This record gives sequence, C-alpha cells and structure tokens, in this order.
Amino acid sequence: MKPILLFFTYFCLLRLPEGGITQQQPSPSVVLNKLPSVKRVAVISPRELSRLDPRVPEMINALSSPNSTGRPRPKVTPTKENRSRFDRLQSGEKPTQIKLPYSDTQLRMLGESVFISTLRSLAQERLKASTPPQEELQKQLVNAKAEGGEDLDIPSLGKVADALDCELLLLPQHCSVEVIDRTERVVVFRAEMVAQTYTLGGQKPYNQSRFPIAGTSASTRSVVFGEYGKTLPQMVAESATIAAKRVVHALQWNELPPFLLPKVRFALAPVISLPNADRLLFTPNGRKTLLNDITTLPREVSEMFSVHIPPLFADSFLETRVVKRKLQELGERVSNLWVDSERPNTELIKTLGAGLEVDYLLLVHITDLEGYGAVPKPTESSVSAGSISPNEMDGGVVFQARAVAFGALVRVKDGTILWKDRSDVVMSLRQENLSLIHPISEQKMIQNSIRFALMGLERSFTRYGVSFEH
Repeated sequence: MKPILLFFTYFCLLRLPEGGITQQQPSPSVVLNKLPSVKRVAVISPRELSRLDPRVPEMINALSSPNSTGRPRPKVTPTKENRSRFDRLQSGEKPTQIKLPYSDTQLRMLGESVFISTLRSLAQERLKASTPPQEELQKQLVNAKAEGGEDLDIPSLGKVADALDCELLLLPQHCSVEVIDRTERVVVFRAEMVAQTYTLGGQKPYNQSRFPIAGTSASTRSVVFGEYGKTLPQMVAESATIAAKRVVHALQWNELPPFLLPKVRFALAPVISLPNADRLLFTPNGRKTLLNDITTLPREVSEMFSVHIPPLFADSFLETRVVKRKLQELGERVSNLWVDSERPNTELIKTLGAGLEVDYLLLVHITDLEGYGAVPKPTESSVSAGSISPNEMDGGVVFQARAVAFGALVRVKDGTILWKDRSDVVMSLRQENLSLIHPISEQKMIQNSIRFALMGLERSFTRYGVSFEH
C-alpha cells in the first residue's frame, strides 16, 4: 500500500543550500529547553537583508496578491493535444525539462527573508513580545562585529541582546530549499534554529535550544495548461511560513513535530480488519444478536488507507509489504502488534522497528464491525418489520453498517505513543434508495463503512501534523 507521497518514475530533485549547490547539511542535534517568559525578542538573519539579490524584493511584492502568478500566463486554447499533455504525464511519460525562472540563491534568500519576517510577526502575536526596530538591530550587530570580528559568538551576541533589552535571540542557520518536480511539485524549506535566552543586565546566557525545522508546500499541474498551480516564489514563501509557525509552536509548547530530520524513516504496518461482522436484529421478542453472521469480509484493507507525511519522501517510507515480510521473519503476525483493540504492543514494535531501521511506525486496524437489520434480496420490495428497529422504520432505514477503526503513531526508540485516535462510522441504507443502488450486498455496505472509518483516521492524522503550526 502506498501513501499519498506520489511515487513516480521521473522526477527532478534540486537542493538549494546556503552558498549554492552543495552536499546536504548533517542532521543537527536536538536540544529543546523550556522557554521562560520573555518581553522582547530579536530575530537575527544569517546575513543582512540589504545583501539580497535585487530580484528578491520583486518576488516578495508579487506574493502580496494571493492570485498573482509572478509571471504572465500564456494563452492556450484547450485543444485535444493540450489536454493530452497532462494525460501523458500521468501515465509515466517524462515531462519536458522546466527551466526555473529563479536561481537557487534567489529562492533560498526569498525563503530566508519570509521565514525571518514571519518569525518577527509571530513573536509579537503568539509570544506576546515586542521586537526591536530593524535599523537598531543592524546597528548593534555592526558594532558587535567591529569589536569581535565577523563571527559573533554567544557572549558577543549577549552584548547585542543587552543593548537591545532582549531576553531571547532567534538565530536561523543553514537555511535551504528543496524543490522536487514530479506530477506534483513539492517545495521544502529547512533550517536549523537556535534560540538563545539571556538574563538582562549581566549579558549571561540562560539556556539555549537548538533544533531542526522544516515546512512544505505542494502544488499539482493544471489539466489545461500543464503548469503548476503555484509559482516557485509562492511555494517557497508558503513553506517558509509554515516552518516559522512550527518554530514558535516548539518554543511555546516545548515539542517538535516528528519527521523533521532529513534521514528519518517511517513505516506503515499492514491495516487489518475482521473477517466477520455481528448482526443485530430487533424482533417482537426483543433484540437478537447473531455473532459472526456477516461473513466473507476482507482481512487486510491496507489499500483503503493512505497518509501524507511531508517532508518525508519516497526513499524514507517503507511499504506495508516490507513490514509484513519482516514480521514473518520474526515469527509474528500483524495482529500481535496490538495488546488489545486500543493498546499497541510497544515491545514488539521496538523490536520490529529496530529490524526495519525505522524511527516511527504507524499502526491502524479495524476493531469492530456490526450490521443492523438486513438488506432485502433483489426480489423483495421491502423488509419485514421484525428485522429492523421500530425507531428506524420511521426513517425508512433497512440496514446499517458500522465500522470502528483505531490508529496510533509510535516512536520506535522508546515506544512512546505520539498520536492515537478512534474513528466510528455508521452508514445507512434507506428504503427509498433501494431502487437506485440495487443490487447491493451487506458485505459491500460494511466495506464502505470501513473505508470511511479509515478516512476519518487519515483526517485526524493530518490534523495532528497541522497542530504543530498553531
């Protein structure tokens, strides 16, 4: 089962690190200390903004309009040939080489400037702290460089913080932009964040937090024009904005989103269901439960579940078949990954994750399947009153299918459960709809409820990722 990470045969990976195209920075260590209450915050750019490429301010101005494309859109008549361009691309044909309208330095500097400006505004909005004027900040940096040289250390920055009356300095480092062109374009802005706090007056460093941060933006191609819906400047700015929101969240709540380090590996366990479902009938003599009455249901439903976990990409994700094969080597079944319906087997997960060399394992399974009433046969025009609930007869419901799904995200290193949720879905079949969808089986109704229950977990997991931006 493949997640919505879009595995395509042809793609272009462009790494835009600081100072040009070089090898990827090593994975930074993570030190995250609790942020004390601060009243004044300064954000220091890796370089002065006046040294930006001249085209960067133009790109920033173009981003002020949400509908601005940054360049004129060619007028193309939607002919049959034009429409087939996207179809050929979807079928696996290599797209025409696209020349990026901006250099690597311009894109990196654009992301850097948006990242820093967003940090300043969020410091005022969320941290309830003021920021010094940019002119005053640059003046103090120039004075500090004149005294201590171009490379400012923590004590030198302490003098800057004291002169600005700041308790917190935010220092982005190693900013970079990654652009991946497939049928979908993904832009990733990465940075290493240093948050240094000081005690006022004595210029004494209080504590330091150092952690990686990343933000992503994705855009698909237009069916008519064959172009991406967002321009590169828009996507760089969007990814940098998301990264800045995650920085402030980390400082406020002392927690980081998973999957930030470049070499993080993630696996999804096979999604298993129940082979049978119980049936509940309402008869004149009372309720009647028929255990395992609805049979021949699929045991594995991995193809019904998909996840999108940026900024991970295809080489960081292990498919369910790889996880299943490793479980077989360990002599374990997929069901053994759960102690009960809502409690993962963390000891087995740690052993499995170590064997797979992954950092996180996502587990999802179906915990309960039930059917209420009965679907009439094609020759029947209705169902007998004794097979459905009297309360449901007024609404014309003849059958209900219920599915309950439960999922959890486990960190392999220590078995910590980072996320868990439950999704409960009931689908109803009404009398007036029988003529429209007949024939339909009870098995099909239950499979549809399974699909929607898993979709509920997909949305919940997406909200978990977005929560690190608030």
